[in-house]
Amino acid sequence: EGGTTLEIPVDAAWGSGAYALVTAYRPAAAPAANGISPRGPGRAVGVAWIGVDPAPRTLGVTLSGPDVARPRAPVTVPVKVAGLAAGEEAYVTLAAVDEAVLKLTDFENPAPADYFYGRRKLGVELRDLYGRLIDPHAGAIGVLRSGGDQFAKRSVAGLPDKSNQVVALFSGIVKLDADGTANVKLDIPDFQGQLRLMAVAVAAHKLGAGSGQLTVRDPVVAQVALPRFLAPGDNARLAVTINNLEGPAGDYALKMTATGAGGFATPVDRTIHLDAGANFADGFVLAATTIGNVALHLDLAGPNDTRIARDFKIGVRPAQSYQLRRFVGQMQPGQSVTLDDASADEFLPGTAEALLSVSPRPEWDVPGLLRALDRYAYGCLEQTTSRALPLLYVDEVASLWRTDPGFNPAKTIDTAIGHIAELQKSDGSFGVWNDTDDTVPWLDAYAADFLIRAKEHGNTVPDFAVKGVIGWLRDYVKQEHKDDDLPALAYAHYVLARAKADDLGTLRYFNDTQMSRLPTQLAKAQLAAALAAYGDANRAAAAYAAALAPPPKRDPALRHADYGSDLRDSAAALAFAAADPGSQPRLTAIIDRIAEIFAKADRTSTQEQAWLLLAAEAAAKLTGNSMTVAVGDKPAETRAKAEYFKRAIGAAAPVLTVANRGTAPVWRSVSVTGVVKAELPAESSGYTVSRQVFRPDGTPADLTKVRQTDLLVVVLKGTRKNAGPAARTLVIDLLPAGFEIQNAGASGDGAGGYSWLKDLSSPDYTEARDDRYIAALDLPGGTAQFTLAYVVRAVTPGEFKYPALAVEDMYEPETYGRTAMGKLVVTPR
Repeated sequence: EGGTTLEIPVDAAWGSGAYALVTAYRPAAAPAANGISPRGPGRAVGVAWIGVDPAPRTLGVTLSGPDVARPRAPVTVPVKVAGLAAGEEAYVTLAAVDEAVLKLTDFENPAPADYFYGRRKLGVELRDLYGRLIDPHAGAIGVLRSGGDQFAKRSVAGLPDKSNQVVALFSGIVKLDADGTANVKLDIPDFQGQLRLMAVAVAAHKLGAGSGQLTVRDPVVAQVALPRFLAPGDNARLAVTINNLEGPAGDYALKMTATGAGGFATPVDRTIHLDAGANFADGFVLAATTIGNVALHLDLAGPNDTRIARDFKIGVRPAQSYQLRRFVGQMQPGQSVTLDDASADEFLPGTAEALLSVSPRPEWDVPGLLRALDRYAYGCLEQTTSRALPLLYVDEVASLWRTDPGFNPAKTIDTAIGHIAELQKSDGSFGVWNDTDDTVPWLDAYAADFLIRAKEHGNTVPDFAVKGVIGWLRDYVKQEHKDDDLPALAYAHYVLARAKADDLGTLRYFNDTQMSRLPTQLAKAQLAAALAAYGDANRAAAAYAAALAPPPKRDPALRHADYGSDLRDSAAALAFAAADPGSQPRLTAIIDRIAEIFAKADRTSTQEQAWLLLAAEAAAKLTGNSMTVAVGDKPAETRAKAEYFKRAIGAAAPVLTVANRGTAPVWRSVSVTGVVKAELPAESSGYTVSRQVFRPDGTPADLTKVRQTDLLVVVLKGTRKNAGPAARTLVIDLLPAGFEIQNAGASGDGAGGYSWLKDLSSPDYTEARDDRYIAALDLPGGTAQFTLAYVVRAVTPGEFKYPALAVEDMYEPETYGRTAMGKLVVTPR
């Protein structure tokens, strides 16, 4: 009772400190027979910090490289590490990263000693075995994770390369000499700016870090200010600045050349005089001629053999969208189809290609559908999934584009998996455009279906993403629902069955009570596949029969719930039913129905494209039909599968001819895609749209008299006429090359607002890309209007095409609107 002092021995190897938990127990009233008093109730009397003064465990790291390094050349950075014992082995790594990029994220230098040896709070863990007694299928699986960047902001469809380069160099692990030094060599690319040097040293029981700065520049700095992109027909004035920082005074010869998709309006070959510390600035007009990349080479030669050579690159993208010409039909015996350059004059050089498929059964232009999905690279959950799902099955056809630098099926699948995981919410469901957006149950099942299939095909899929959405779907099917939810419920049961996570009794009850009420053939096919997965053959057969029967008229209001159409439902029903041997006699009729609908479709949605590709893959496995065709001068061959061909138009490629040498008709589909030379006129097919550009005070801007650095407000308006159900509307406004987006969400009130802007709509999603403004919004049924606004700044002087504003219903592609193209003239400030 007078107090007790407890001495605790400590070990210096523990580090900079440790915790001691001291507990006191009260002895029992009577000692035991062996003389040991059994302890009674105890209580903790304190938690004490034990300070330790171990041997120093940090290393001092000093970087002593040059203050200035030259681009396009190696640089050696000496590293000295202090605090090592004699003969102690140690290693170092060195990173050199663009300082401007690090400041964007407030990146802090590595501090390994603080991380490993720093004092931190007492960690507490709670272990509980009670959860092992709970049925894991009874509830959702909790997931704790953090989100990532937005996929759509990283994936810029149709925009070629540009010169912007982020420098991030890393030495790898370098062993220090016996005296604790190392000379680390880095190869500096073509870069002008400041690099932050960050070194980390490590020994058996010691850590340390050091940092420094390295300025990278030529003695005479030559810079070219490039727009972010160009379009064919644009004439941009490129600003060239030359600063003589360390070079000798005298005359310098400046030459610039351009190759590829454009060239200089007049040759750039000038002699300029530069005194020490003097500057030169001028502009030169670059004309873009076709799509692709323009490679720029700058050569500056001066006194004392001073020579500066720099290379730049700028992409040229189309000023209007790709157009599709599709021809579907049959080749009778003896007939042939030829791919040549007959339509080359209609398209911009380098943009047109012809895609041909021939098949013994009705065919749905598999190459053209793949191409369309690849070019529709917007980042919502549905489009991301639709773009990647077919690539799991049509790898053979996707190989047609293996030589294209922008198309990589495996990369597309991996990118889609990553983006879908980023869209996942904390409860396991997915947002449509981001992880805070609304959940659409049918899309949750669609994304989960893709993730499970991708994992089955050997792709790396995060376990948390699959477990999270399976748990959410398991809860979803147990809730009460409205009739509009039936398609999503059927899909959810299929996904759960595929994951072996459904309850068979619940699945059977849903089938017995809701099968007759399911509103689409697809929902019936999905329910049939779910029953088949659990071995309920009788119910599955009845469900497949219902799915393959002639469909009733589809309720237009369903499109908002399941993104479908008659074409999508028929194709998806075939994709599911093809796996059922008992359904194969009925598949011919649905194949013919798909071919009939597809032949009449001028435009298709991403849902239709994705499921048509899966249906084509399923139909290709059916037996019974064959064709005999000859390709060019080669002998005729009998084939049971569809054959696919691609030919660039206007590229001096050999003419390709495919002839039907058999006795039965052969289905053929030809798709010609490209960017037409003529400017497309304004068009209204369900949407009436307009675009106006204003000055900040609300007065109309004259687009032929814009000055460099002017700030302008772009106002987009549209009307959807006589729409039945609600419409998911996508707005795509391609920029002229002279503009850059300053603010994707102009406001009519608040700080920095434009008070003259009235009745602005609230889009579900907006995005500012280098070359376009994108918005997505849901419009109610009937006649509906929207008004959107964003702010641009005139950056590059020149004369530019102003691309048309395009608006479309994302899942009713025949409903769209487009303005006429315009012109923008930006004069130098």
